[in-house]
Amino acid sequence: MAGRTILFTGLVRDPGRFNELLDTIENARRHAAFDLVYSTWFDELSKYPELQMRLHKLGAHIVEQEPPTLVLPGHILHQISAIHLGLSVVDDDDFVLKLRPDLSNNADIHDFLASAPIPVAPARLFATPFRDKFHIRAAFGAHPFYVNDITIAGRAADLKRLCLVPFVALMRFSRLAPEQILWAPHFAHPSPVLSAYLSVNVGLIFNNREGFAAARQVLMESPLYARALACAAVLFQDNFSFLGPDPLRPTAPQFARSQTLEALLWDQIDTPYMLHNPTCFTNSLRTGGLTDAIANGSYLPSAFGDRVAAAVAAGRVPNALRRQHHARAELEAEATALGERIHRDVGVMGMKFMTDAPRHRTTRGARPNWSIAQDPDARTKALEVEVNMLRRTIDGLNVRLSNANA
Repeated sequence: MAGRTILFTGLVRDPGRFNELLDTIENARRHAAFDLVYSTWFDELSKYPELQMRLHKLGAHIVEQEPPTLVLPGHILHQISAIHLGLSVVDDDDFVLKLRPDLSNNADIHDFLASAPIPVAPARLFATPFRDKFHIRAAFGAHPFYVNDITIAGRAADLKRLCLVPFVALMRFSRLAPEQILWAPHFAHPSPVLSAYLSVNVGLIFNNREGFAAARQVLMESPLYARALACAAVLFQDNFSFLGPDPLRPTAPQFARSQTLEALLWDQIDTPYMLHNPTCFTNSLRTGGLTDAIANGSYLPSAFGDRVAAAVAAGRVPNALRRQHHARAELEAEATALGERIHRDVGVMGMKFMTDAPRHRTTRGARPNWSIAQDPDARTKALEVEVNMLRRTIDGLNVRLSNANA
C-alpha cells in the first residue's frame, strides 16, 4: 500500500521557521503516519546542530550531495537536484509533499494530510507523462505554466519525471522564469502552439507599469497568445489541482462570471480568489474555481476573452494536436509577428523567433541565462544568505502593502 512522505529540500536559511514546521509534523504524527526526508547539501545541517538532532529524533532520512556548479535562473537546477535525490529514498507510489524549510507554511502540511492522489484527467489535447495530478498552491493565469514551485504534492514517480528538465528548453524558449523551466517543457515540447509561444515569451515585467501595459496590449492582440493561453488552460485543468479542500472553489465560478478574462488575469481586485502582485501587476490564481472558469470560458464576454474561448473550443475537438502540427508554419509566423512587436512596442529584446530564407533558417535571441559557480569565500557566502533573506522580506512587504492599499 502506498504511503505518504514529506520531503524538505534546500537550505535552512530560517531555523525558526523550520522548527515550527517540524513542530507541526511532530503533532501531526499523533494522528497520521508518514515518512520525513530532508535533502540538502553537504555541511548545511552541520551549521544547525539542534536541527540536525531534532531531525534524527523524528526519524528523518537525511540526503546530502554536492551542489551543482552550473547555476540556472533562480537556482532551479539546485532545486530539482535536491528533489530528485531526495526521492531516491522514497517509494515511487508514495504521495509526496515537497516543501521548503524557509518558505513553506504549517497549513501546507495539514492540507496535504487532507488530500489524496487524483488521477490525471483523460487527455483532451495530448497525453502527458504523469500518472496523477500535481497539487499546487497558486499560478499566474496570464503566463502558461508559471506555477508556484515552493509547495508541490504528487506521486513520487511523477515528481521524479518533473525533475528531468530538457536543456534544449533554455535554448529554444525565451525569458522563462524558474517556475516555467520546471513545469513548461513537459507540456510545451509536444505542442506546436506552446512551443511557438514560448519562443517569444515576454514573461513578467517588474516595477515598470508602462512596460507592463505595453506588453499586456501586445499580448491581448496576439492570436498566438490566445491559442497558448487556451492550450495551457486545458492542460492545467487536466493535470493540476489545488492542495487541500480548496474552500474557495464552489463560489469562484460566480465571481468569475462577473469579470472579463483580462480582469481575472491582471486587474487589481479585492477578492480572496486571487492575489494581485503589485510589482508585476499580475494576478496569482488561488483556486481551481478560477482556473476552471478560464478553461471553460465562464467569464464576461470581451474581444480578448472571446478569442481565448474560441481557441479553447478548437483545442478540444478530435485531432486537435494534429491540427496544431499542420498549422506549424502559421504558428511560427505568428510567433515572429509577436516577437517583433515585443521588441518594438515593449522594448524587451531577446525573443527567439525563426527567420526563414530559401533553404536557410535562423534564430537569434538572448543566450541562456546560466553560469558556472565559482567557489565563494566565507564573506560571499554570508552575503548570499543575507541577500536571499532580504529578497524574501521585500516580497512579503510588497504583498502586505498591496493588501493594505486594496
